[in-house]
Amino acid sequence: LIYGLDILKSADYRDFIETINIPALIITGSKDTICPKEASIYMHKIIKNSQLEMLDCGHMPFLSREQEFNNILESFIRAIELNRD
Repeated sequence: LIYGLDILKSADYRDFIETINIPALIITGSKDTICPKEASIYMHKIIKNSQLEMLDCGHMPFLSREQEFNNILESFIRAIELNRD
């Protein structure tokens, strides 16, 4: 675990995210102290065709705001499916 956290601390993928060219959903917590909301806002600005959802919670919105998280995810997936047809 410590090794994995060290990798995350030193990794920089900002150049990579510019190459993402598919619909992307970014769900983050406005009170996240591990991945600051500013990082999610930055990713949203850089990734074309991205959607940013900021929930009133910390680092794991899929646990602390489970129903809201699932509703957002389901809506995102349905919108993609509708656009395919």
